[in-house]
Amino acid sequence: MSKIHSPKFLFLALLIAAVGVLSPHAEAQQTPRTDAVYNGWISAYQVADGSNFFIAKSLTDRSDGFWSEGYGIFEAEDAYFQDHSASRYTQIVQLLNDFLTKNGNNWGGDSWDDDLEWIIYAYIRGYQMTGNTAYLTAAANNWNLVYSRGWDSTFGGGIWEENSGRDSKCILSNGPFVIEGVLLYRATGTSTYLTESEQAYEWVRNNLFNYTNTTNAKGVPGQADECIHASGLAVSDNVYNTGLIVNAANSLYRETLSSEYYGDVQLAASHVMSKWPIMSASNPDNFFRGIAAFATQNNLWSTYNTYVQNNANAAWNERRTDYNITNNNWTVPTTTTGNIVSMDSGASITVQAVLPVSFSFSGNYEILCDSGLVLDVSGGSTSGGAAVVQTAYTGATNQLWTFVSTAGGYFQIKNVKSGLVLNVKGHSTTSGALIQQYGPQGMQPGNDEWMPALNSDGTYSFYNLNSNMALEIFGSTSGTQFEQNFANNNTDQKFTLIKR
Repeated sequence: MSKIHSPKFLFLALLIAAVGVLSPHAEAQQTPRTDAVYNGWISAYQVADGSNFFIAKSLTDRSDGFWSEGYGIFEAEDAYFQDHSASRYTQIVQLLNDFLTKNGNNWGGDSWDDDLEWIIYAYIRGYQMTGNTAYLTAAANNWNLVYSRGWDSTFGGGIWEENSGRDSKCILSNGPFVIEGVLLYRATGTSTYLTESEQAYEWVRNNLFNYTNTTNAKGVPGQADECIHASGLAVSDNVYNTGLIVNAANSLYRETLSSEYYGDVQLAASHVMSKWPIMSASNPDNFFRGIAAFATQNNLWSTYNTYVQNNANAAWNERRTDYNITNNNWTVPTTTTGNIVSMDSGASITVQAVLPVSFSFSGNYEILCDSGLVLDVSGGSTSGGAAVVQTAYTGATNQLWTFVSTAGGYFQIKNVKSGLVLNVKGHSTTSGALIQQYGPQGMQPGNDEWMPALNSDGTYSFYNLNSNMALEIFGSTSGTQFEQNFANNNTDQKFTLIKR
């Protein structure tokens, strides 16, 4: 639920005039490039004519499709998760709402399970962004539908790609199912989502993925194949399939910390990086999305940054300059004439958007709320678990904070007096969870890691790695404890940094 309070503009103006705002230097290395690609992509494919708001199939086919529209939405979500801008937030909400208006929240009329899954992915991520329970309901209804109609014991388990003919069980009907199930588990706490996701992943691992260090019938180490048919295994070494392994295994590793999943991510990633040093294969967005999450959550950007950066540079250098988009092959220029399918150029957004935005903070900061009060530790405590509250500024060291860079554009926000850091109590992923100070815990579980986002008005918002929710304070009462909540672009989630 959105919380809105009246800003104390006069008070803030007088205070800022008195002390001066020394804004930290924000390098924002990738945002301008992401802006250029995303804005060009929207210009190329978005249809907005009053009654419609969707991503068209291609430059020449202006229809909305079905599963391809869902695919387009989560490309837009990638751009949003880099900088959390209000304009991107609004566009994504419009896209999600348009699809629900036209299709409702039961998509069973499409017999292809992988079709449904790409739309489910867009909606569970939409719920992460907004907290809109209509998006969560749609994602959960259709994920359960896919499992109930698609899973059976043929080939030892797995989800059918298509349900009328039931010819094949494929990674593209099981991989996304895993990713979405983990997100549903995080959103609801319902263990069935995690259990069935693990079950689907194990089927993929046993039937379609070579998780060994030697070449075998499933291909080279780290290779993921296409499908199991009645006639046997359909071997197909492509980044679309292997990228799903990276993303699915990383999703499960985040929840279970099982070394099996961790090793699978590393092996699949090594295979992709070796075979495609610069991407020239279809739909690599899931790979880049997955490897960036893995690098951030495990502090491994030193391992993967050069590869991702080189591919981001290649996609940009070979772009079609009228829309700043690049087709699937980033080793040759994208022609400035002819048709391009929207999902074939979507990865040129993702590869820019997953690169961390770089901020440089130095020294101590007062973190000023819209209420005119500041971020403080209750009673000046130096104990782990002490509440983080808002109070009037006195200059005490328990009201001062430093920013300690960790990984992937995230920071720990460290109290000067106690040396403890801003922490979501119980590493909760629930809106309304309270904020405390606690000893550093690191990227796993990530409840003390915060991504700064520079708002257009010069304020900052902070998004938690574990929950994806924003730091928030409600009201203007001294002593009120901070909490996390879904992003709402309101002033209770915006803070002014004053260097002290």
